[in-house]
Amino acid sequence: MQSLALDLRSYAGVPYAHDHPYHQVVLALEGGLDMEIGGRPGRVDGCRGALVPAGMRHAFTGVGRNRFVTLDIGKASDAEPARLLRAETPFFTVSRAVEHLLAYVGSRQGALGSDADHVAPLLAAALAEAEADMRAPQAVLKATEFMRRAYSRPITCDDAAKAAGISAAHLHALFKQWLGLTPGRYLGEFRLDRAKERLTGSAEPIVEIALGVGFSEQSAFTRAFRRRFGEAPAAFRRRLEPRHKTS
Repeated sequence: MQSLALDLRSYAGVPYAHDHPYHQVVLALEGGLDMEIGGRPGRVDGCRGALVPAGMRHAFTGVGRNRFVTLDIGKASDAEPARLLRAETPFFTVSRAVEHLLAYVGSRQGALGSDADHVAPLLAAALAEAEADMRAPQAVLKATEFMRRAYSRPITCDDAAKAAGISAAHLHALFKQWLGLTPGRYLGEFRLDRAKERLTGSAEPIVEIALGVGFSEQSAFTRAFRRRFGEAPAAFRRRLEPRHKTS
């Protein structure tokens, strides 16, 4: 293969596993991807990417409607992400530089084609610059992992800070630095993403979904959902209904 290859992909909601003779970085444009890489489980989403080392067996399952950027990197090429390969975990926080490139790729939709050759090295360079960041935000990773486990409960940012072993003010500063948003917004968006998945894949009552993802009442959930996605949960579900009907 060429040293760098950029692609846009979506993944089915059924488990699949394989390996390949090149390194691969997986970054989310929309939705999530549950992965297990070398026995280490995690999820790729808007805040976290993954590096699959060449030859390593890995399993993956798409979550909801999803789109991803994959960057294949030839083994022993100049673009090989050396520090990421030495990291303790295959999952990493997406930097702001990488976010900007992903926003560009996402805006191109299916027309990336001719741009792939120049976007790929830019993305590889942005990942290389971000490699030094991988060890620094351990508190951020601990806090986000806590939120992902406990999002259905009435947790607070103070709870997340306690799980990370730092003060709430320090956690707020780290989130703004590394993720570009506050802990409260991260938790809110994660809850809404989980709600969107449940609206897409089930006929659960909306009130049960709202309570199940951590909102205290349906009206607060509806307002937050509309602000994030531009339509109410009921309207979102109605728009998807024809896709689930059979003739």
